[in-house]
Amino acid sequence: MKFLLAHDGSEAALANEDFLINITDSTRAIAEIVCVIYPPHYGSFGYESMFIAAEMHESMRKEAALALENSTTKFNEANWQQSSHLVEGLPAQEILANSKALNADVIVVGSLRKSGFEKFLLGSVSSKIVRHAECTVMIHRGSTQPAGKKLRILLAYDGSDDSKKAVEFLKSYPWKSEIEVLIVRVIELVEAFNMDAIQHSSSSWDDEVQASQQAIESVKVDLEATAASVETQLHQSQKVAEELLQTSDVWKPDLIVMGHQGHGAVAQYLLGSVAYRVAEHAPCSVIIVR
Repeated sequence: MKFLLAHDGSEAALANEDFLINITDSTRAIAEIVCVIYPPHYGSFGYESMFIAAEMHESMRKEAALALENSTTKFNEANWQQSSHLVEGLPAQEILANSKALNADVIVVGSLRKSGFEKFLLGSVSSKIVRHAECTVMIHRGSTQPAGKKLRILLAYDGSDDSKKAVEFLKSYPWKSEIEVLIVRVIELVEAFNMDAIQHSSSSWDDEVQASQQAIESVKVDLEATAASVETQLHQSQKVAEELLQTSDVWKPDLIVMGHQGHGAVAQYLLGSVAYRVAEHAPCSVIIVR
């Protein structure tokens, strides 16, 4: 599996690398480390400003090259096959372009951890990548995951094609240690004024609940060869993302895995609002599978 790591030299980028190394079997993985720096901007203030801009750009390039060299050393010591790339341009645009050019399976990004109400929001670059990537995106948040510790994974499943891709991704991922999986299916309730018509006028609602339970039990059987343990939970809510986030708060996974677009009213969007809301507000790392 090929991973593209978006590297900007920050502590968060280093944590992304550590997390990936600690959860991934290096014998079945390739790392493409990409660092993007902005091109020089000379403006229109004369020769002196051009000289200063050129010096600043050269300093940025040297810092980026050193960061890539350090990352290369880290992945070599972890026995990874890897290569590094220093490119110029707009960060999100270049990461997306390089993910295609390098045929990456997964883009690894971080989220900007701030204080107060902003502490779980995605950074602008990560946000653009999550919304527009054509491959799977891993958003690292939280701890670097101690090597050898069982990884707790919450799998959001709704029976859609993308959630089925999430199951296959989970099965094919080169996990380094054992995983424990909680499969969560949230049946999306319609607005209250439609509830009587849908839930109480026929047996269709009971059929939906039964079919959903059978579906996640089937996924459980499918994952038993991959995971050390598999549990299932069936929920009902008008707010699917919030239900998943609340379940995450209780179960405390290290990682949430979900398809980028599911069934229901949210499926009309380019990136389902459920997937994006979970990616933006989850207290742990998230993988959005495409």
